[in-house]
Amino acid sequence: MSRVMVVSIGPGNVDYISQKAKERLEQSDFVLGSRRQIEDVRSICSVTTEFYVYKKITEIKEVVEKEQKKKISILVSGDSGYYSLVPYLKKVLREEFDIIPGLSSFQYLFSKIGENWQDFFIGSVHGRKLDYIQKFREENRGLVLLTDEENNPKQIAKNLWEAGFREVDIIVGENLSYQEENISYYKIEDWEIMPERFEMNVCIYRKGEENAYL
Repeated sequence: MSRVMVVSIGPGNVDYISQKAKERLEQSDFVLGSRRQIEDVRSICSVTTEFYVYKKITEIKEVVEKEQKKKISILVSGDSGYYSLVPYLKKVLREEFDIIPGLSSFQYLFSKIGENWQDFFIGSVHGRKLDYIQKFREENRGLVLLTDEENNPKQIAKNLWEAGFREVDIIVGENLSYQEENISYYKIEDWEIMPERFEMNVCIYRKGEENAYL
């Protein structure tokens, strides 16, 4: 097992962290992550584990190179293969690292609504650009998007509506797996009554049986 490991911690609640990830965290000398991530896993780690909350991802490289003799775990939310730090770490870290996969937030949300996700486009507008209107035209069932404050569920719904889409169901999962979890359901024609702000979320835009494009 590598000295440096990327550890996927799932949607948030420790009940959804894999046994492999828990074992690694128990054995780690040093754990890096966001404040929320570290608070989520603190109860799993050893009392001797040191924690580092980074504000910029460039700090990760500095810590890994400084703590040469320590077994380091770098936390990523959800699954390591879905818009995580892995591509960046592969570019900047000089040593190889292993990865422990996890449960993504969108997988969790689909399990909660009792549906499969293989016919949806899985993407993100969290700090990045995406032509989701074109993607929505192309996909069989619809879109799954990580959102942010600017590209929020309401703004995306408004843009899809103004692009001519009708008969679209919107499902917003906030704070998934946490005690304050909330899953909301909307119709695209109701976009105006949607809240301006949502908590940490993943959003499904699902084509209905009578889906139309005007």
